[in-house]
Amino acid sequence: MNEIRVGLVGLGPRGRGCWARHFRQMPGYRLAAVCDRFTEQVEKTMREIDDPDVAAYRDFSSMLKEASPDAVGICSDPDRQVDLAVEALEAGVHVMTEVPTAFTMDDLWWLVTTVEKTGLVYQLGEQTRHWGFVDAWRGIVQSGAMGRIVCAEGQYIGYYGTHWFFYDIETGRYLPLDEARSNPRARPTWRRGMHPIWYLPHELSPLLKILDDRVVEVVAMGTPLEVARVPEANKRDMEIALMLTAKGTLMRLSCGFTCPVPHRGETGHHWYALMGTEGSVEWKRAGWDKCKMWTTAMGTRDNEPTAVEWSTYPLKSGEYGLESDDNISASGHGGADASVFATFRDAILNGAPVDMDVYKACETAAPAILAGESIDKDSARFIVPDFRPGPDRPVGQLPKKT
Repeated sequence: MNEIRVGLVGLGPRGRGCWARHFRQMPGYRLAAVCDRFTEQVEKTMREIDDPDVAAYRDFSSMLKEASPDAVGICSDPDRQVDLAVEALEAGVHVMTEVPTAFTMDDLWWLVTTVEKTGLVYQLGEQTRHWGFVDAWRGIVQSGAMGRIVCAEGQYIGYYGTHWFFYDIETGRYLPLDEARSNPRARPTWRRGMHPIWYLPHELSPLLKILDDRVVEVVAMGTPLEVARVPEANKRDMEIALMLTAKGTLMRLSCGFTCPVPHRGETGHHWYALMGTEGSVEWKRAGWDKCKMWTTAMGTRDNEPTAVEWSTYPLKSGEYGLESDDNISASGHGGADASVFATFRDAILNGAPVDMDVYKACETAAPAILAGESIDKDSARFIVPDFRPGPDRPVGQLPKKT
């Protein structure tokens, strides 16, 4: 195989504007089919693509059977992604899904065991792990310059308006709150009522990559629902989790999406920091700010941190064969979106290691899911399971219940 025929399901703004474009423009792919349950979304996508060789569907099963894609990109609601992914994998089709992976632990185990049984490529389409400063920080940590990492922080505190919480059941169009209140066709989206802390892949993925680690314990707390800024959203304004990793790093992760905040430069609403026994690094807080680094080898405690010109531009773009891609800088998420599609392509065509495989995907989703459960249970503490096979869990089998 020298070209991957792809079927894309989920034609909202992200699927239509990013996924379809990369599957059409990146060498090694050919977009063979698109699918969405809403006719209006399918028709809009087909007008934009304007390619008679791309087939259109409203039913995912029909697309798998009739279009016979080699791989599918699943850009649908997170609470439906695993159902579609499992169906595709069992049909012999490689899969990449959007973030978050899933919203339940049962779905994570179902996905893991299915990937193991089929032996096919599964990748989570998480971008921030490809940012250049993430690989730079990983190198610094591996060099020992910061000593043992004792604390890591990440936050996704953004505001995207109030039109994400309801949609028109006939067209799939997102509805502003004022319109949703008077529209009899208004239905809640997956974002309404979800724990903000569930949307942690963009924080956990890069931090765990930097640390080469996984979360083993989690506890969390959230602001009260009764004082939420947008009551119709049925979600807390802020949720904060404390997590402990297998190597003993304490992590503080924060998520909130209903309070207006300013844009924060290259990484949008994402921010990260690490503190070690011999130094620290910190991402910038705004476009005018600078990244900061200090280690004991750089001076005494009286010295100010050094400003460092780290960037989001992927350091490994050359390894992914993206030099000829004129759109890498504009690919989204600071150039990182293109890397996601390149690594999925290379895993299928060349047998390259899957960058964000099913285990790493679950290691970003499970701590977030359990953080939400912790909040629901008065900040109870939870142990995060190890999703990788071992003596107590053979490949393709569910863990024994204790």
